[in-house]
Amino acid sequence: MLQETGKILGTITGVLIILAAFNYVFKYINRKWGKKIRVDEKKGKQLNSLIKFFSKQHVRFGGVAIVIMIAHVIIQYSWYGISITGIIALIVMGLQLMLGLMLKKKNINRKMILKVHRLLPLLLLVVLAFHPV
Repeated sequence: MLQETGKILGTITGVLIILAAFNYVFKYINRKWGKKIRVDEKKGKQLNSLIKFFSKQHVRFGGVAIVIMIAHVIIQYSWYGISITGIIALIVMGLQLMLGLMLKKKNINRKMILKVHRLLPLLLLVVLAFHPV
């Protein structure tokens, strides 16, 4: 039972990471094709709703993903021991948290931190692609 819980928590973590990444995805879509999409008023409102939702929930998705990931690590460690890819993923998520918190500060190089904050999920996807399921 505990083994299955660990797998479920890992899956939930992955889904939450993807949901957090949608914040950037929809903002990118808006930057690239927003004007074309807004030609159709209904589609424009839908895009605005998606951007608003994912912008507001981004921090929650990421925060809950970290909490659930920690629970996942604890449970899986008790069954399987250390997973190198799991530890790397946890470190990347920790870096994401620190960068996200740094972005809340005013007197920093936001542009560089934001670039790294946007690139780390790609590294996370690569790591998780090799993570045992």
